[in-house]
Amino acid sequence: MPSIHPKRPSAINPTRPSAINNVLFLGANGRIGKLIRPFLSQHPALWHARVPFKDTHGVDILNDPKGLEALMAQADAVVCLAGITPAQDANMALNVDLARATMNAAQKAQVGRIILTSSGAVYGKGCGPWSEDGPTAPFAAYGASKLDMEHMAAAHPMADKTSCLRIGNVAGADAILGKWHADMMLDQLDNGRAPRRSYIGPHTLAQTLWTLATGNMPPFLLNIAAPGTICMDALLDAAHLPFGYRTPHAGVTADVNLCTKRLETLMTFTPEDSTAQSMVAQWRESTGAL
Repeated sequence: MPSIHPKRPSAINPTRPSAINNVLFLGANGRIGKLIRPFLSQHPALWHARVPFKDTHGVDILNDPKGLEALMAQADAVVCLAGITPAQDANMALNVDLARATMNAAQKAQVGRIILTSSGAVYGKGCGPWSEDGPTAPFAAYGASKLDMEHMAAAHPMADKTSCLRIGNVAGADAILGKWHADMMLDQLDNGRAPRRSYIGPHTLAQTLWTLATGNMPPFLLNIAAPGTICMDALLDAAHLPFGYRTPHAGVTADVNLCTKRLETLMTFTPEDSTAQSMVAQWRESTGAL
């Protein structure tokens, strides 16, 4: 299925219609929210959680539209990190419902910009590099729900003020560092290494999200990852965490690469941002600050 690019009205300023002073992050209690929050402590950010904790605002996104609208009235932009992940035993279609409720409340509160978190899972199996203009073919319910979310957002009246971020693996919110255990086994390819994947460190992600929320208006679809790919075993080596190798499962993809050329026109990355050592250091700095 081809990707979606809703036409932005010509009257929309390609930079930003007005200064963005406060950014509301929905989903502070999620895996990504917890990782990036320490790196945004010096920014004018508001944080939401369905069950409030540590200076967050408690609102039920799906069941309290008035409360959500009132919270959004305090912000100039909203970043929706709230969502259902494969690790949760819940209906994946809620990803569409959460995004729709966010856009509806933002419309009523006259929020100037909406950032929705989609996923690289919309591309499906294969190596890539996957570009935002290329085909999508999710093979699991999670990726399908994120693609459905993008379709919903493209048809919403707030589409011209919305960007859907197709995020790759986030160090610490992933299946390698985030779910490490002493008996972890990684697929070993013919080159003796584990598969490569697009990754981004939590500090780099925090900087990226802040820039996209407050800087020039990002495109409707945008891949989010540090340039290049990382060997998954390199992350565990950098973290000094033990693991073993196993014979790879049938159909394992050696290298899943999100094209970041579009993102690199909006963000400046350093070579260090793409290293396993930096990503592990960012992960440890984040968890140590909580």
